[in-house]
Amino acid sequence: MFSQKIYAEIARVTQKALDDMHNATTINQVSVILGYVTLSSRNVPGYDDELRTAIDRLLELARGENQQVLADALAALGQHMDEERPNIASQPVSTKPPPRFEIGDAVCPRRPYGSRLPETGRVIQQFEFAEQYRYVVRFEDGQEGVFFERELLFIPTD
Repeated sequence: MFSQKIYAEIARVTQKALDDMHNATTINQVSVILGYVTLSSRNVPGYDDELRTAIDRLLELARGENQQVLADALAALGQHMDEERPNIASQPVSTKPPPRFEIGDAVCPRRPYGSRLPETGRVIQQFEFAEQYRYVVRFEDGQEGVFFERELLFIPTD
């Protein structure tokens, strides 16, 4: 997680990028950066690294468009990020998203419309299989099942 000063600077520089460079690649890269800002500011592991890498990609776009003022601002931002978190450059970048469900989350299997009401259950185990997250769910009737992430829906319990 970076300081609020860094996040404010990211907001300023990405707005400048959108103002100065009017193309789909820039818009997509700024969208990626803003997504990483959300995850990084929530202290989700690995997303500080992803955010730093995305800033570098925007810097390369600015250089390619001969936007020197923007490139200088992005380079300075990257330097400030590195000063706050000097270990970012030495860590490998992971593109794998965090698991969607945690142990104890209430879930139900996805069912086609018109089928009977799905049973609800709780995630009791989480593991990785073939680079995908799988979950063991214990249902209210005591039965257990194993599901891929895409096969489950989260049930809010607030």
